[in-house]
Amino acid sequence: MKPKQKRILGSVLLLAALLFWGLWPRSITLDRPLEDDGDAVQELVGSESTNPQLELGEIRRAGDVFAPQGRYEGDRVLSKRVEPRRGEGVEIVYLLEGRDRRLPFVLLVERYSLDASTNAYTLRFQSASKGNEVMFDANPSSVDASRLENLLEENGWSISWRSRLSHFVQIADSSPTVETVDSMIETLSDAFPDSIVSKDHLHHTSSAPSEYRGALHWHLRPINAIDAWSLETGSDEVVIGIVDTGCFTGHPDLSDNIFVNSGEIPGNGIDDDGNGFVDDVSGWDFYDDDPIANDETGHGTHVS
Repeated sequence: MKPKQKRILGSVLLLAALLFWGLWPRSITLDRPLEDDGDAVQELVGSESTNPQLELGEIRRAGDVFAPQGRYEGDRVLSKRVEPRRGEGVEIVYLLEGRDRRLPFVLLVERYSLDASTNAYTLRFQSASKGNEVMFDANPSSVDASRLENLLEENGWSISWRSRLSHFVQIADSSPTVETVDSMIETLSDAFPDSIVSKDHLHHTSSAPSEYRGALHWHLRPINAIDAWSLETGSDEVVIGIVDTGCFTGHPDLSDNIFVNSGEIPGNGIDDDGNGFVDDVSGWDFYDDDPIANDETGHGTHVS
């Protein structure tokens, strides 16, 4: 087999580490599945709580384990709402404390599916928006300005931002709960049915390579490659040795990242670094016993 040392995408090393770090889709196991009695199970936790617990016995263990995942893991939970989804598992809505003054609150929605055979819940969906603001189209053709002003005053809301290019505004509540955004949307929709009101969804830049295609690169999803790229996209200080069928060093995704042994002078026929291998500038071919570790089957390049 042909080994290859390379400065290849530090994410490859990270992806391998994911097998041990447990960054797989999160799942928890309960004594019995959640039962939907027709009413939503709700919980509101005061802002002083940093470790909210569910009070209902049937999902107490779920309350001990359910917590914001991904980029929001570890964020302070101000309040949350738990709703069983008939035949699908559970939906949890969190109001989180923001990380800076520009985003003081985050509304996070997570949905878990239930495997009835194991009573395990797995995170399947996540969406985030501003936790105290909504987007509203205040176009005067459908919104009476004085009525809107009265509505803002009645509810203690304010306009925090106005678009220069349209009639859209952001309407904010300074003391939100997990119910605030839904309540604002319902109130504004009822008052101005011909206008547009929605959550102000949060979008984040992605570290996924521009050529990434989910359908073609299906093998990257099971190992949570996209999540790994958000943590690390590579470092010249990380050297990875791959034991496989070799590597096509001219591959456009690899050519700039192939490890170069600075202790060897290429092609001089001398074991300059004294490691027992002559001219091993970029790995060694143990099958042919030479320094040309080119890939003849393609598998090693695929792994790289």
